[in-house]
Amino acid sequence: MCSNAERFNQLLHSNGSANLIITIDKINRSVYAKDIKYQKQLLFVGEEMEKEIVAWRKQPEPKGTVYSPGDLSRKEAVIALFDGSKTSEAYINANGWQFLFTYYGIKGLFEIDSISGWLDVSDEGEWISRLVYFSLLAGYNPIDGEKGDYDPDSGKFISMEGFVKMIDWDAIHQMKVDSSTK
Repeated sequence: MCSNAERFNQLLHSNGSANLIITIDKINRSVYAKDIKYQKQLLFVGEEMEKEIVAWRKQPEPKGTVYSPGDLSRKEAVIALFDGSKTSEAYINANGWQFLFTYYGIKGLFEIDSISGWLDVSDEGEWISRLVYFSLLAGYNPIDGEKGDYDPDSGKFISMEGFVKMIDWDAIHQMKVDSSTK
């Protein structure tokens, strides 16, 4: 099994750096790479972030399964997590939602949920609204990429910086998977 550094190095040498846009996040000790040619977002997490718990699933009992960002980079793990969410036996925190939206984007999450069957995907606008709602409840606003607190009664999201924003559910419900932002 390769470390993140080894995987990143392999990617650089296999694709050639000319196809990549690389961003280094010193705070989270992460490296983001976007493959321009294939339009794929890649995330290589630092050692501390790999140990961070960003989600939990009740199965297998008695202890359940804890997920780090590195775990959530595997599509099978997200399918299992969404599967547990069907019966309210899973939880994704704000950092977990941030990772999922950054790594997979809305289109990738739609494809994963189409397999897991957690939320009804027949109405894209309703599906996006529900996904955003669960993310907001956990403390991550995927529309603005901010963490904070959401009050479902008032419909307001208060960012960690103290900015208050009214969530426009009508606009979110009008979004489509192909045209919405990550």
